[in-house]
Amino acid sequence: MDMVNVQVPFEGDLLITDPCYLVEDSHWPVDGLCGDDINGAYQDNTFLTTATGGGDLNGTVTADEDTIGEYGVDCGMFGVFNYEAIRNLEWFSQPKFDSLPKCCFTWIMGFKGTVTVKIIKQADVDDAYGPLYEIVGAGNFDWKASPL
Repeated sequence: MDMVNVQVPFEGDLLITDPCYLVEDSHWPVDGLCGDDINGAYQDNTFLTTATGGGDLNGTVTADEDTIGEYGVDCGMFGVFNYEAIRNLEWFSQPKFDSLPKCCFTWIMGFKGTVTVKIIKQADVDDAYGPLYEIVGAGNFDWKASPL
């Protein structure tokens, strides 16, 4: 599912991270979480995922140009996850999440607004992955998750 430039509503405490950090290795990949060919997926106020466009990488989360957190990517995808909505889903692993180093995810607490995937760099002929993506939140707290 191509989620570029589609504004989707979210409300709650959000995690920004790689979806593989939330699932036990023996259950990965999860149908419906990554979408076809890791193009991304969306489930109403639960999660929004997209390919990074840059493979495995690290990124920062900023608000008003200040860095408020980081995230890591090991499966070529990242996303926004409503913690209350995912924590009781069959595929979510609380022990795996609890063991993550802080540099692998960022919390956005009490968010209410929309989240949008945006292309920040079009692919060139030499790019191995395609366009480079960021995820932007706009609402009671504006933020942006971008690759380094």
